[in-house]
Amino acid sequence: MNRKIDGVLLPVLDEFIAASTAEKNFYVIHLYGTHGIYSERYPAEFEKFSAADEDKPEELWRQGTAEYDNAVLYNDFIVDEIIRRFEDKNAVLIYISDHGEEVYDGRDFAWHSVEEEGNVHMIEIPALIWASKSFRERYPEKISAINAALDRPYRTDYLIHALLDLMDIRTTSFDETKSIINKNFSARPRIYNGAPYSK
Repeated sequence: MNRKIDGVLLPVLDEFIAASTAEKNFYVIHLYGTHGIYSERYPAEFEKFSAADEDKPEELWRQGTAEYDNAVLYNDFIVDEIIRRFEDKNAVLIYISDHGEEVYDGRDFAWHSVEEEGNVHMIEIPALIWASKSFRERYPEKISAINAALDRPYRTDYLIHALLDLMDIRTTSFDETKSIINKNFSARPRIYNGAPYSK
């Protein structure tokens, strides 16, 4: 296989963790995840789904959806492997996608498109905040704040405010009303293609 898949990042992360002597560390890991071309996002052993497992009306749609499902399966594996590396540390992890994917959801189209043609499948994205046992025990108030944010509509351009809040860092540009985990969070219109977004 000539292409590089996200698994190549795990040994690099291991090296950084092993080499660190700092009390506090901040890692940013950029994954390919499920970006098209889906069949290039996972190794052969993660080819668990086939066109026969899908219920789309066209063979091409079924095959594309199966490849996407395999890419999701592998992405879940990678995120789990990253989490495992921090289970015994005082750590919190945020996973967020930059966009969603439409995968033959009612039309002959897969991937993400230009803004004028976007839809709910491309616009609404997953977000996950995971905390280790040590973090949960040390910062129960932060866990309560995270749990309280579960159903809040959010804009990813405000992620920096949530990060600063989680790490108790205050700067002149920090705005608690833009931090999804803050009790003073204030939902703002989500904007897509220059206009307020609603489903």
